[in-house]
Amino acid sequence: CPMARAQPLTCLAQLWLLLCGAAAYVPAFSAHRLTRPAWPSAARLALPVAAATPTSERTGGDGRRAPRRKESAANALLQKLDALRSTRSVPVDATALSGLVRPLADGLRGPMLLEVLGGLRKRGKWEMALALAQMVEANAPAAPPSRPKPRYAAPAAPAPVDAPAAGRKQNSAAASGVPEMAGPAGRDSRDSRGGAAGGGVGVRLVSPEDSDALLARARAAAAAAGGYSGDGYSEDDSEDSEDGYSGDGYFGGGYSGEGSEEGSEWGGVVSSGPPVDTVHYNVLLSTLAMARRWREALELLTRMRERSVPRDTVTYNAAISVMKSCGKWKLALKLLRKMRSEGIPPDTITFSAAIAACSREGEWRTALRLLDLARQAGVPPNTITYSAAVSACEKGGAWAQALRLLVGMREEGVAPDLITFNAAIGACARAGEWERAVSLLREGMAEAGITPDVVSFNAALTAHANALPPKPAEARALLDSMEASGAPPDRISYNALISALGRAGEWEAAVQVLRSMESGELQHGLAPPLRPDAITYTAAISAAADSAQAQAAIDLLGDLRSTGLPLSTLPFSRAIAAQAAAGDASAALGLLRELTEEGLKHNAVTLNIVLRAAAEGGQQEAALRQLLQILSAAEAAGAPPPADAETLALAKSMIDALAAPAAGQPGPGAQNSPGDRNSPAAQNSPSGLSAADVAALRPRLRRVQASVAAAEARAAAAAKRAEEDDRALASIGDPK
Repeated sequence: CPMARAQPLTCLAQLWLLLCGAAAYVPAFSAHRLTRPAWPSAARLALPVAAATPTSERTGGDGRRAPRRKESAANALLQKLDALRSTRSVPVDATALSGLVRPLADGLRGPMLLEVLGGLRKRGKWEMALALAQMVEANAPAAPPSRPKPRYAAPAAPAPVDAPAAGRKQNSAAASGVPEMAGPAGRDSRDSRGGAAGGGVGVRLVSPEDSDALLARARAAAAAAGGYSGDGYSEDDSEDSEDGYSGDGYFGGGYSGEGSEEGSEWGGVVSSGPPVDTVHYNVLLSTLAMARRWREALELLTRMRERSVPRDTVTYNAAISVMKSCGKWKLALKLLRKMRSEGIPPDTITFSAAIAACSREGEWRTALRLLDLARQAGVPPNTITYSAAVSACEKGGAWAQALRLLVGMREEGVAPDLITFNAAIGACARAGEWERAVSLLREGMAEAGITPDVVSFNAALTAHANALPPKPAEARALLDSMEASGAPPDRISYNALISALGRAGEWEAAVQVLRSMESGELQHGLAPPLRPDAITYTAAISAAADSAQAQAAIDLLGDLRSTGLPLSTLPFSRAIAAQAAAGDASAALGLLRELTEEGLKHNAVTLNIVLRAAAEGGQQEAALRQLLQILSAAEAAGAPPPADAETLALAKSMIDALAAPAAGQPGPGAQNSPGDRNSPAAQNSPSGLSAADVAALRPRLRRVQASVAAAEARAAAAAKRAEEDDRALASIGDPK
């Protein structure tokens, strides 16, 4: 410090006195368990919470402050809020809530309000949290307007956020998340641990446990400061403060990033200004991120602007995280651009959240541009940032770019972790680059000192299944080595093996693996035997369909339906494809009818397979009648027709073929035309197509045509918006 340089002897003498005093104080504290010193008076600290509490409850018999009363009041209020009646239609009883809030007057603010909002966040009651904050704001005057915001100036590079310190952890398959594309092995990607077999890698920026820790640290900072201090906003209390508030706040000198490390976790501190301050809004945004409510998050940002509540970096980080959890990557980019235009500097978490939002949709080009922008802004990317970018490349099928990122992060001194490697292996798996996937699994992870888990092996197994040609022998050898590597195979591992065997034409071996799972023969260690699921049966049906084994596909579909497992459209589609490949149009039409009876969704691909098989097998009338039923059901449900341009062309060609005069038959206008229900052919066939059916089918085909035209228009508009997004993304780095 300057004093040490100017007067070193004086500084050393004072330091010696401090050490002697500490040495004398510590034994006395241990022996006599001295009580803590008296807290500063409430009058000097101007505590609104204390003012709303009777003096007899605030102080003990010796006049000392009771530090736990504030937390107890918050817990009591939380218990009362839990007791309020709530239904799905009316989640918050406004009258009862007002009756609880009004008696508290000005006491429900600051640390107490922070405690209550944090408790509601843990309970997942985002409606209650929003209603409570809005009611507190309504009972208090609006804050004074903030001064005009300056243009953004490039901030100094913040310290990189260490991956373990950021609380990164892998989610379980049951964790709620936005459903993404299933991997080749058929696993739903809500298992965010990574790997192609798991459908990708999910990067959790802040886990719920870490959010709890952050909230606890914010409460500790408020308690350490004794609550509020200062007289409200000063001329420096504005949104452009890089670290939070810079006016009268905590510790008498305000919060500028130096007084307390704890206060910055929620972006700013509790001030004596508006009752719902920046830190409270940050907790609300965090609650909405857990509930995936992006519209409400945007409304909160608007409310902050209307009430002149400063927004800081943490505010926008939480808002961008909401958009990430909801799959709104374009809104995340807009928030990033707005953040820069308001003079609020982004940090590593900001760019990590924005890149993670892009990774959910496979927007790997945008993710890489954001990564470059972070470097240009002086924000060093960390392991989380790189993992999100690699995950974007995985979902976008850009395996080469994923490997370049892995090399680049090592050159920059950023250590990859398990999630990063799983994403890179998954990128190789989607492209069928099995040799590179195995190299990362065996060599790359060993060099980094990382032990592969079952997700790593499943991704490599999927790479063998997607290889051209498939590598079933190598996949089986890799699966056999899993248990010795400390990662026993699971159901997903065997699903990937069945896929590899099926794509290699070894459908009998694939079915044998399925039968081994049915009999309970596959058991590893003390874990229960592995049983097949719907994805296992679907992989076996696909194996039979790829080998043109129509009867085997029908039998496997029957086995699946007899198990009581949840059905989906995919196994029916694969079985229908097997029947169509065998030239059995009647069986394909029958499966399509069963698909309708099961109440499953139709799609244009399956419908076109059946129509083509029916046209080749002379089953035009039956196919058109089923098409009429499917289109009518979609119209009655208000859903878009499950058809495309090929469906439209096939249906029109069938109608023209039925209307054309056959050899020795009258023309289409005759009494006994093929489309007449009274003709002998129609009477002998239960699926005969009448003129009324054709008349009913034509307007629905016109609806299909309109739907196809609308889809083409949407595609053109999406391409135009993509160009605009590219220009907007390029302007994020421009302060103007």
